[in-house]
Amino acid sequence: MSAQEERDALPLPPALYDQALHFLRDSPDGVPPRRGFSISQQPEPSEVPLSREEARSAVRDALNPLPEDSATLHRRFARLGMDRRHMHLIRSAVADLPLPDDQREPARSLGRQLTRTGTTRAAVTAGLALLIRLGEPEDIPYLSVLGLFREFTLLAVDALDILDRRRAAVVWLAVYARGVELRPLVRILWTGDREAICAELVAFPAEPRFLSSTIARRIAEAARLPDLLDQHPSDTPLLARTGRLLVRMGCSRDDPTDLLVYREALTLYESVATCTRASRRGPGTCHPPSTTTPPCSRSPWT
Repeated sequence: MSAQEERDALPLPPALYDQALHFLRDSPDGVPPRRGFSISQQPEPSEVPLSREEARSAVRDALNPLPEDSATLHRRFARLGMDRRHMHLIRSAVADLPLPDDQREPARSLGRQLTRTGTTRAAVTAGLALLIRLGEPEDIPYLSVLGLFREFTLLAVDALDILDRRRAAVVWLAVYARGVELRPLVRILWTGDREAICAELVAFPAEPRFLSSTIARRIAEAARLPDLLDQHPSDTPLLARTGRLLVRMGCSRDDPTDLLVYREALTLYESVATCTRASRRGPGTCHPPSTTTPPCSRSPWT
């Protein structure tokens, strides 16, 4: 047997999805740890680093024509020297890949193979990038698990944002909400315990050092805040916390675009404003959230 045949005969490492699933099952109560998981070091396919132009050309060569199965793409990436240093180039190349109608279904199938069975960062990156363009609801569980690898979080969340913004927010918070003060809330959001979300949502510290504009938006998305308010219309602390989250989303000291990105912002603001007007007319169940919410340097509604 030749050296090349011996290398080809070596058993493949486990799929990265299977590794992430194993880590998650071993986590206490099935809740991922702060900062998520990290992919163990893997031997790289090339000892000689490619220049940026060489890497760009290699990625284009690997994807043209688009292979029919994940094993072929694995071999192409290995032969061309693709490794973890080329993840951004791979994503960009897949994003720009022409996909006529008759190629969309094969490309979707390839993306699913790569995310479920891919054994390298390069291959899984290509799969995630394909599912950003072509993903469907059945891909949500796989994207959610792969997103727990820090190396894949942003890719997986970009795909999930199109399919299920609540799940995208939960995965994002699981990896990026790193303060211990937010962990009880993140734990409840991950397990989906709707009965406990309201209490934890009100209880966590909401000072600016804990609550950036993006964290505020992702909490609102993960908690399905409009539904929560519908279920608890007389919960004054919840209403106040809703106002606080909206203010933080639009805070000019952070990134006020988070308020624009949040699709339910207007609905929530109208609920807060309605309750504020009711409180000014006389005693009632609602009180203005401004009594507990310090203003930002610039109100997002002025």
